[in-house]
Amino acid sequence: VPELTQGQSVQNVNGAMLITLSAANDGLQIDSASETDASLMGTQVQVNPNARPDEAPISDVPANTLGFFVGTDLQTVLKASLDAVRKNDTSGDVDQQIKSFEQQYNVSLENDVLPLLSGDYSLSVSPGASGDIMTPSVLFQLKLKDSQKAADVLSKVMTASGMPTDNVQISGGQFYVDKSSGLITGVAKDRL
Repeated sequence: VPELTQGQSVQNVNGAMLITLSAANDGLQIDSASETDASLMGTQVQVNPNARPDEAPISDVPANTLGFFVGTDLQTVLKASLDAVRKNDTSGDVDQQIKSFEQQYNVSLENDVLPLLSGDYSLSVSPGASGDIMTPSVLFQLKLKDSQKAADVLSKVMTASGMPTDNVQISGGQFYVDKSSGLITGVAKDRL
């Protein structure tokens, strides 16, 4: 579909992309495969066409999921995005915000957080309590190469945030439950 590449949203596309839509008994399925190297929305952020998620994260997606997305290597995309923003930031606001984050949470965004994001991940949406689809349950899982480092970084962030949390042990990992929103965050085995 060459006209898609004429707009401002995708520039300098090089490669091929396949997207299929199929019907199933319980919904629609969208599959995509890409060998595309593209600059997204004029940002000069390049999507790595060689990054391929393992099939294993699909088995972690809950059975009653309404929809899910599986990917890999958020580190490269976020680092490229950060570099692109820095390139266009003449005031130095980005570096000031990063420095402020690092002082508040006592972790380095680029040295502590980004390196943890290189693994495969899945994002899924399931019906909420009692099958309620109006208030869905959202689950993000990230496969970690260094679970201990991730647990340490998460502990520092949660301690510095000052959020009222309950600490819970789940599957041998420390989880933090935000009392106000119900958000549960933690590291267990090799997953965030």
